[in-house]
Amino acid sequence: MKAIIDGKRYDTDTATEIAAYWNGCGEGDFNRVNEKIYKTAKGAWFIAGSGGARSSYSQSYGNGVSGGEAIRPITADEAIEWLESHNETDALDKYFADHIEDA
Repeated sequence: MKAIIDGKRYDTDTATEIAAYWNGCGEGDFNRVNEKIYKTAKGAWFIAGSGGARSSYSQSYGNGVSGGEAIRPITADEAIEWLESHNETDALDKYFADHIEDA
């Protein structure tokens, strides 16, 4: 998947995949969500995802709604939040060790 947003190219083929999330819903489920978080060679973070008609990836078509896909640039702080919320401890340790301290 590829997108140009605010003059910057985000490409899942050239960026490094850091982690993935799937909510367990099947391909035909309106609530399905698949997301992957990426880091570009220049250090930008983004999420590439797809989902069903009742997900945040839904798209309107005429009088209806269907599933869709999108790329969303995020900040490093949003990347940390996403990784924490999906229990991606190894990725947090690898990419954000300087933001983590022992309790």
